Amino acid sequence: MTVARLISSIPANNQKIIELFQKLQSAKLNKAPDYQRKKVWRRQHKIEFIDTILRNFPFPEIYVAPQKVDTQKLELTEQIVDGQQRLTTIQDYINGTDVFAQKTSIASFKDLTTVEKEDFLNYEVSVRYLKNATEDQIKEIFQRINRTDYALNRMERFHAVWGDSELVCLAKQITEKELEINLDVLDYKVDSADRDWLVKFFVTGDDEGGDGLFSEAEVNRMLGLQYVLVLLVTMIRGEYFNRNSYIEESVKAYNEKVPDAALLLARLVETTKFISDLGLADGSFWTNQSSLLTMIVEISKYDPTKLDKAKLLETLATLEESVKSGNPPDPKAADYYQLTREAVNAKKSRDKRAAYLAEILKDCIAP
Repeated sequence: MTVARLISSIPANNQKIIELFQKLQSAKLNKAPDYQRKKVWRRQHKIEFIDTILRNFPFPEIYVAPQKVDTQKLELTEQIVDGQQRLTTIQDYINGTDVFAQKTSIASFKDLTTVEKEDFLNYEVSVRYLKNATEDQIKEIFQRINRTDYALNRMERFHAVWGDSELVCLAKQITEKELEINLDVLDYKVDSADRDWLVKFFVTGDDEGGDGLFSEAEVNRMLGLQYVLVLLVTMIRGEYFNRNSYIEESVKAYNEKVPDAALLLARLVETTKFISDLGLADGSFWTNQSSLLTMIVEISKYDPTKLDKAKLLETLATLEESVKSGNPPDPKAADYYQLTREAVNAKKSRDKRAAYLAEILKDCIAP
């Protein structure tokens, strides 16, 4: 196999921010070639990045490549291979646009002193120029720069790009005992008592042999995170969907803010405590992963104080016993049981489970 090589090495040179800014403003530096990711930095990331420059701290080098030559205007257009979000943030800061159109924790560019503006504009950025790379090589270089792990599962690859989304961070607060995120930069921080409860509810402890839904190993592989994202998105949308079909769309939509996050968490805490207080038998099919998702979503639609807890527990226990005994089993309960074991993540299965459980809950409304 012949491997195409770059004709020469790729030295790093320094360019001042003012030079890069002028290229961006005149569209001589394309910040969004077709292979680039969409911008995913959150508000706080942008502010912290500009603060890095204001403090004259270094940041990683960027990669630029030639794009085309305009033979009429005698101009060269270049493209950003890696560094799109950094350069876009710099441009927004100087122009006072995007998050910098509002007051932030750092001084706006227009409010800097003359000396501070000069220091900012003269800040030197390390740039590697891929002058001899082909278009295919440029795309390959971009992919390799941004490839974190060849063995990542789909959820982990998605997390590598969207792991700092507000919605993902909300799900992390529910599923991770040891958080590796900076809570101070989040739009919504889960109350410590609520967080302790939800982690206990969803995650099995190492030593406690706990009752959580996911083991530590499953949490480490982001299976718990994926499950809670499906749960939260279902509660937000108010409808079920096929597998994980709306997760990426929702994570992007709620990159910077989860709508009514406090209300959403209050419903989740209230509902999970209600389910826990029911005292369903260990190993009940009502509390396996697929069924529990249905129970949380459907019960969250009610004020738990309006549900007859004793009647609901008796109904669920009786239906489960009818399925296990087979004398004969209640047909709807048997169908529900099968839907917790086969095609569990299909929209059709989720809708059928929800419809059946909704009938049960309606009969358990307290007088």
